[in-house]
Amino acid sequence: AATVRPATAVGAGGTVGGAPLSEPLLDAATRLLAQHVGPIAKVMVKKAAGRTQDRGLFYGLLAEAVPDGPARHKLLAELQRLA
Repeated sequence: AATVRPATAVGAGGTVGGAPLSEPLLDAATRLLAQHVGPIAKVMVKKAAGRTQDRGLFYGLLAEAVPDGPARHKLLAELQRLA
């Protein structure tokens, strides 16, 4: 019989299980975020990827770097279109 493991919370330095976010996705997210925050985007993407493997949460973490309003909504829409 298969054992079902409950989901675990993200720890201080850990992530929830699952396939890691792909390098092409991280690169594309970095390019999109850089349009809003500049070269610091690379560090922000790496940090967000270290906090979660869930795409929706990952995109939300990145969007927090942009002031609320049209720019944030545009960034979220662009991120969600990534494959």
